[in-house]
Amino acid sequence: MSHLLETDRLRLRPVAADDVDHFAALYADPDVMRFIGLRGPLTRDQARERLDFMLGHWQRHGFGMWTLWLRAGGEFVGRCGMRYLEESPEVELGYTLAKRFWGRGLATEASRAVVRYAFDAIRLRRLVAVADPANVASVNVMKKIGMTFERLGRFYGTECVLFAMGQRLPPPPADWPSPAGPL
Repeated sequence: MSHLLETDRLRLRPVAADDVDHFAALYADPDVMRFIGLRGPLTRDQARERLDFMLGHWQRHGFGMWTLWLRAGGEFVGRCGMRYLEESPEVELGYTLAKRFWGRGLATEASRAVVRYAFDAIRLRRLVAVADPANVASVNVMKKIGMTFERLGRFYGTECVLFAMGQRLPPPPADWPSPAGPL
C-alpha cells in the first residue's frame, strides 16, 4: 500500500528523519504555534522530539503525519495526517501549515486527501479533530471537510471543541491486508 498522496496542488509523503529543518522552522513561528501544544515556539530539539514521535507513530501503527509539498516548485508547506488522540482509541486528524500558506485552502485540500486515505485505505470507521474554539481557521477546515461538532473536552491541556466524522463500511474482503497496529 503506497503512503504517498497527491492532490491538485500538493504532494503528501510520510514524515522522514531529514525533515527536521522544515519542522524546526515551522514550529519556531509563534503565530503557527499559537494554538498548538505548548502554546509557543519550539526549540530545534523540541521540534526533533515531535518529529521522532511522528516517525514512531508510523512505525507502530502504519499511519501518521505526512509532510506537505507544493507540486509546483516543491516548497515545504507543513504537515497533515493522523495520530491517536491523547491516550484514546480515537484517531485524530491534525494539520499545521507555515504561515505564508494560510488562507489558500491547502489545509482543507490536504485534510480531504487524508480523510480519503483514512476511510478507503486503512478503513477507519471514525475520525476526529480537536481545536481551541478560538482557532476559527482550524474549526472552519473541520466543517469544510464534512466533520460535525460533537462536544467540548479537554485535550492537550486545554479546552477544545471535538469534531467527528464516520463512515459505515462493508466488511473488507477476506484477502484485505490489515494495517499495522490497532484501529
